[in-house]
Amino acid sequence: GKGKLSFKWADPKLVNDTNSYLPKLSPVKSGFISMQAYTTNGCQASDSVQFIVEPLFVGIMDTSVTCKTSFKPTIFTNYNGSKPLLGSWFPNTNLDSANSPRPTITPDSSRTYVVNFSSDIGCAVTDTFKVNLMQGKGPSICLVGVDEQNKNRIIWNKSEALNTERFLLYKETNVTNQYNQFAEILPTQDFIYIDSNSSPLVQSNKYLLQRIDVCGITSNFGNPHKTMHLTINKGSGNTWNLIWNTYEGFTVSTYNIYRGTNASDLKQIGTSAGSNNTYTDLTAPTGDVYYQVELISSNNCSPNKTYNTSRS
Repeated sequence: GKGKLSFKWADPKLVNDTNSYLPKLSPVKSGFISMQAYTTNGCQASDSVQFIVEPLFVGIMDTSVTCKTSFKPTIFTNYNGSKPLLGSWFPNTNLDSANSPRPTITPDSSRTYVVNFSSDIGCAVTDTFKVNLMQGKGPSICLVGVDEQNKNRIIWNKSEALNTERFLLYKETNVTNQYNQFAEILPTQDFIYIDSNSSPLVQSNKYLLQRIDVCGITSNFGNPHKTMHLTINKGSGNTWNLIWNTYEGFTVSTYNIYRGTNASDLKQIGTSAGSNNTYTDLTAPTGDVYYQVELISSNNCSPNKTYNTSRS
């Protein structure tokens, strides 16, 4: 029986135990290995085993990410050894480790790496890996509206400053969907910009925001936002009709209507769903009357109100 046999494998570099009945082979290349079996009474037999070693394969999937987005590369391999693969990356730029098979990469430019992979028993292979930086999504305007001085105000969140070198602000021209850049804002500045050249009593304006990241790549545009323009016309008696264009950029939840005999002392007289854009004041006082429409949003802007005041 098997218990009465002893064994001798020829190449100790290939097997973990030359005297084992079923040793573990660790070949680097294809070949043969011979074995002799002995009985206790001196009989012996020999045989050889052919083994075929598939070449080590390691492939890395090229990756496209935005500036400074950390990731680990995706690797495909036929390696199933008990010890992990070794890696050697060149150049070692933007890596948390140049000697890991899957380092964390935080790219600041597009780059091609040459990577050498090896196993603990000497199998080796080389592959190249490309990191492509792509345009990021456009920064989101939070709200555009009119401030207390009747100038357009553009607001966006501080979170948009991450990895941003500067913001570019655009305003629609007198041609639909054609925009001119009119301001550059650093991420260290306020996230509220006042358009001093705006005239909200004359017309509404549409704005776009874009950014250039610290890798030098210009983003896509965010969604456009358009201010409201409030107009007033007189009805019969002391009745006044308020009309404003629908805000563009997100869904408005509520419009609040204010009235007063001077622009600095206005009281709320009504409220309307965001789907409406008209309001009639049936009980206006005589003489000069000022009206203001306030937009209430639920998009977590701070401040989250916009004003447009007109005098009747």
